[in-house]
Amino acid sequence: MTSSRLVLVHGAGCDRRVWDSLSPLLPEGTVALDLPGRLGAEPACATAAEAAKAVFAEIGARGLATRDAVIVGHSYGGAVAIECALAEAIAGLVLISTGARLRVHPDVLAELPSQSASVPRETTRVDWHAADAFDRMHDVARITSPTLVIAGDRDVLTPPKYARYLAAKIPGSRLVLLEGAGHTCITDDAARVAAAITAWRSGQGNSTREGNGTFGAAVPFPT
Repeated sequence: MTSSRLVLVHGAGCDRRVWDSLSPLLPEGTVALDLPGRLGAEPACATAAEAAKAVFAEIGARGLATRDAVIVGHSYGGAVAIECALAEAIAGLVLISTGARLRVHPDVLAELPSQSASVPRETTRVDWHAADAFDRMHDVARITSPTLVIAGDRDVLTPPKYARYLAAKIPGSRLVLLEGAGHTCITDDAARVAAAITAWRSGQGNSTREGNGTFGAAVPFPT
């Protein structure tokens, strides 16, 4: 898997710059994408599945093969990444601070928080509503790509139980819990996220089963 390329997909109300802390710690050739609607030239995608098609189009436009892409998604970007893995064969999948179903609090839908001043408000609105509508609870078990699930144990937006569900349902997946980390671990804990991805790609991470063997591997990365 080390010969594949990492493709980073941001969350709702964000653009590719949300990866600025993490991407320098990842292998050369890593690509951070902007989903449609960031630059105002085209409308945002109404669903995560539509956004996945845009990701594939961007991968192709860069001369990359889908089968060589490891798609890394954070938050709503994780929903887009899941749609990618369900639609086509990819080299791998990294799901960070996300879930098989995302429900957005009504206050968030009302306030439409954005993490980038360059993201139009309408794009932010469409993003959050797409996140709220996302539900692949009964489909993630069909994912066949090698998968790493990363979660902060203090994430209140997408709690660790979301990550445990993904690890339980996606065959052969690995779950990494970051002690003391929250939802924005890609910026606040970039070094540990990068270390987890690097270890997984090189196959060095240990894998054990929890409890009755239903859940995927949990490999704590201490503070």
